[in-house]
Amino acid sequence: MIVRASLIVSCLLTAACSDSDPMRKYELRDDRIADALSNNDEVSSLGNKAVWLVKTSSAAPNDRLSAFFGYMDNYEACLAVVELYSEKFPNDSYRCEVIA
Repeated sequence: MIVRASLIVSCLLTAACSDSDPMRKYELRDDRIADALSNNDEVSSLGNKAVWLVKTSSAAPNDRLSAFFGYMDNYEACLAVVELYSEKFPNDSYRCEVIA
């Protein structure tokens, strides 16, 4: 019984400590999204590239909030949201970044 409990605790600690950087999972997620959008024939056939909406604040220097794709002009759609967010949240800055 003690051996089982030790084994379970050991497994939990190993899983909890497997990635020391909690932000890494978000970076990996963003990379997977970018790969899917940049290598997608349907997205590239629309004539424009997908675009990230990126927020810059003191807490997060490059926080990718959303991806724009499928619009007639993805960059213009993103800029419209940047304008709205900038008015509503003036302490943060927003920009659009093309997904290469």
